[in-house]
Amino acid sequence: MRIRRNCSDDKEFKKNALELTTRLKARGYPKKIISKAYMRAKNANREDILKPKYRIPEKKTRLITTYNNQWQDIYRILGRNWNILLTEPKLESYIDATPTITSRKARNLKDILVKSHFKRQGDSTGGKKLTGSFACGNCNICQYMLPSNEFEDPIDGKRHHLKHYINCRTRNVVYAITCSCPKVYIGQTSQELRKRIQKHLSTISTARRDIGKDRSLTSVASHFHHYHGGFLHQTRRSSFTICT
Repeated sequence: MRIRRNCSDDKEFKKNALELTTRLKARGYPKKIISKAYMRAKNANREDILKPKYRIPEKKTRLITTYNNQWQDIYRILGRNWNILLTEPKLESYIDATPTITSRKARNLKDILVKSHFKRQGDSTGGKKLTGSFACGNCNICQYMLPSNEFEDPIDGKRHHLKHYINCRTRNVVYAITCSCPKVYIGQTSQELRKRIQKHLSTISTARRDIGKDRSLTSVASHFHHYHGGFLHQTRRSSFTICT
């Protein structure tokens, strides 16, 4: 049907349909099914296919549950007690006179054995949970990240180990910007870390213009403007570390 909808004339349709038929036969599809689908598409009116189809939303409530071997028992129990729900006037507009049940596919052996999401194996971590701060590898903030699994308290010098996995895209973190002076700025953010650091870099680059317009500077922008000339290349000498 898609070829019929996309092709404006019969000649183009037959050409593309023949190519698709050849590919389907090579993949082992039965000839009977291919022939039936071809005739259905050939006899279809293209103008009708191009018309948008509108589905009337269903207002009734369905019971959706996973299919199991007690399915018929569940349906009988619902049917036997359905009149209890019908006696409630507020539910009358939401339910049918008889139960409407939709089954959800149950997990099979393939679903149990095969995982759809990749999980980090123990090859590189020895089976242990990966903790620490890392660059995500796909943003312009990665160059400022200092990969580490611990951080040093700038006040008392104590070292603390990070208990979670954190990268440039992590939200709700406490982070430290360590300058080569050395000065340390401690901040926190609920948004992605990379977006917060991008704002810091933006305020550094616009510090001179903001001063000319009598705008107040942030602590980070003020420091880099007065002690490092306000140039972004100076920030590359600094390391951005984050801690939780």
